[in-house]
Amino acid sequence: MIYLDFTYQNLSLSMQIKVKTKSQIVFLYGQSGVGKTTILKIIAGLKQPQYGLIDIAGRRFFDASKNINIAPQSKKCRLCISRFKIIFPFECQRQYYFWGFKTKQLQQDH
Repeated sequence: MIYLDFTYQNLSLSMQIKVKTKSQIVFLYGQSGVGKTTILKIIAGLKQPQYGLIDIAGRRFFDASKNINIAPQSKKCRLCISRFKIIFPFECQRQYYFWGFKTKQLQQDH
């Protein structure tokens, strides 16, 4: 389960996020500058929200009210920011998104 309920603000961005899902896969999409990468950095622990909590797979990564903030190196969570066309030179983003599903299927077949 993924549970995000936090507020983050800096000079150029203000956001309040609330997400609760049992899914293991979540897609973030939106226009440039709306905070997609910031959300991922907050989950990874590279940025800290002002308020709220973050639970991933039953593990509390952040809870402002209880002063919990797990260090990035202590999480089983990684973030790799890259320009996808360089690493995955597919024709469109749709192929890029479904590449992970195909890779997982190949691993399960072997």
